[in-house]
Amino acid sequence: MKGKRIALYGLLVALAFIFSYIEMLIPLPLPTGVKLGAANIVVLIALYLLGVKEAFSISMVRILLSGLAFGINTLPYSLAGALLSLGVMVLLKKSDKFGLAGVSVAGGVAHNIGQTLVAMALLGANMMYYFPVLFFGGLIAGVLIGLISAVVLKKLQGLKL
Repeated sequence: MKGKRIALYGLLVALAFIFSYIEMLIPLPLPTGVKLGAANIVVLIALYLLGVKEAFSISMVRILLSGLAFGINTLPYSLAGALLSLGVMVLLKKSDKFGLAGVSVAGGVAHNIGQTLVAMALLGANMMYYFPVLFFGGLIAGVLIGLISAVVLKKLQGLKL
């Protein structure tokens, strides 16, 4: 069973990495820094199907691989965003007061708060002016990611992972 579990984690990391790569290749007419965050579909699915440690591991490995492959300078932003996002999503999921879409929206906004805090630390407090753009981007992306994840999760519910 351990081999199957490791293979599943590898598959999920690869899928999240591919989502990140595809998203990087497709230019969207959005303000700088705003993106869908399709890799978060994998993290949400892992959180709901596998658990916190597994979702954390998949997220961190994907971020490290993406940072090494696509630009190490994005690593502090991605790590801060992912850690804050996952922390918020775990707390909201455990509260049982939010559905998957609500958890996703909160995670999207938290991700952007984490990125903004890193930008302020590295580039100065004037980076706070950009937060409203990221906030609304996080709301919209969170809704879309949550809805997609809910559909995928429903399809995967019967599988023995």
